[in-house]
Amino acid sequence: MQFDQFAEKINSHIQTMGKSSNRLYRVSLDTNKLWELYLDSFAPEDNQIYKERREHDCSSCRQFIKSFGNVVAIINGKVETIWNVDLNSDREYQPVVDVLDKFVREKRIENVFVTKYTKFGVKSNLDLNPQSTVTKWCHLYTVLPTTMINCRNSESEASIMGDLRDTRNVFKCSLDEITESAVDTILELIAQNSLYKGEEWQAVLTQFRTLKREYSSLDPAKQELYAWTKSSDVGGAVARIRNHSIGTLLQAISADEDLDEAVRKYEAMVAPSNYKRPKAIFSKKMLEDAQKTLEELGLIDSLGRRYAKLDDITVNNILFANRDAAKRIGGTVFDEMAGNIAVNPKTFSKVEEISIKKFVEDVLPGTKNISLLMENKHAANLVSLIAPVNATAPSLFKWNTSFSWAYSGNITDSMKQNVKKAGGNVEGVLRFSIQWNDADDNKDDLDAHCMQPNGHKIYYSDKKDLLTGGSLDVD
Repeated sequence: MQFDQFAEKINSHIQTMGKSSNRLYRVSLDTNKLWELYLDSFAPEDNQIYKERREHDCSSCRQFIKSFGNVVAIINGKVETIWNVDLNSDREYQPVVDVLDKFVREKRIENVFVTKYTKFGVKSNLDLNPQSTVTKWCHLYTVLPTTMINCRNSESEASIMGDLRDTRNVFKCSLDEITESAVDTILELIAQNSLYKGEEWQAVLTQFRTLKREYSSLDPAKQELYAWTKSSDVGGAVARIRNHSIGTLLQAISADEDLDEAVRKYEAMVAPSNYKRPKAIFSKKMLEDAQKTLEELGLIDSLGRRYAKLDDITVNNILFANRDAAKRIGGTVFDEMAGNIAVNPKTFSKVEEISIKKFVEDVLPGTKNISLLMENKHAANLVSLIAPVNATAPSLFKWNTSFSWAYSGNITDSMKQNVKKAGGNVEGVLRFSIQWNDADDNKDDLDAHCMQPNGHKIYYSDKKDLLTGGSLDVD
């Protein structure tokens, strides 16, 4: 085989690499050593001294090997070098490419290959001899596929390579550190509408989960190559997911941080200050763990709940009862209606008001009969008595009955009602209230102070800021 045929084989192989991979890469090696290995791989009789240097000791070929000899492609998950060519076992050149291919293939990829040049090396040149004859010299060369000429005019090669390398490194860290279960947990929260603007990340997270599964199925050597190839294809949102706000949440969950705390930190970064999460935070795993715990405690049958009926109540459930309570409990709805006698509320206008604590401790022990006057203002304080579906199931509660209660709308806010009674506004963008002196013997005096972003403080001596509209409306 002649050298020009050898050089053309190399060039053709590079063209094939360019068609099979949308990027080329550089491996980390000493290019001077690569050049020396090239020269030393020829048999002595095939690389004899010509004038002052060996026949293949050519400055053009040296420049090609030092500039392009460490370039590789990743094809079907394997490294492909420019030297992996079949020369039909040519005696002179096959040993050379075999040695170079092995040497380069064993090295680690250090960067994406980026260049502004269209070709490397010179195909041939003419040399005028002292005898006035012309000798044609052939060299290693290649004309790069247009897809490989990827250096943008506005950026340097180093800048582009640095950006691609950083993206790859972040992508691999994401694949190594973020667990698939963390991705599943966040996707569950998004499906539950429990994560602020979580739907914006749904497509990215779904794609990343697929990549994570592919990556986890590979051995470490192939994982290195996978990170290089995929980081260039998937886009910045996926490749750099670890550096985004959602990445902070993914890392926290992957590190087994408390889910509610992790979500709180995430929402502190991305949610407005007055954001309120629409639903409680829980994941499928948390649900499974809770179920397992309840099964171990034998409380699964205790979860069924319903509104209590009169038949559910026994004398053991009552702290205080009038003497005729048993007859009333066992009576009919008509008996109950018969007891509904109209009462004039003015009759009670001078009745003393006392705390529930004082009523239970001081009044009830000596009382024989109790009558209840239900006024409209008490409606917000009503609760529903809740009983178990399975009366024989163990109690869920610390007290010695299976009864519980539910507030109207499942919410109670006595402080809010007190503010409204006093004429306060409870519908503002931001409201806070304090309540104290629940005990009669407590004479403490507490005050609410609000320091606004503009530096103006609202408190008892300066109750309104006309600029912001903030006010202390009830004191």
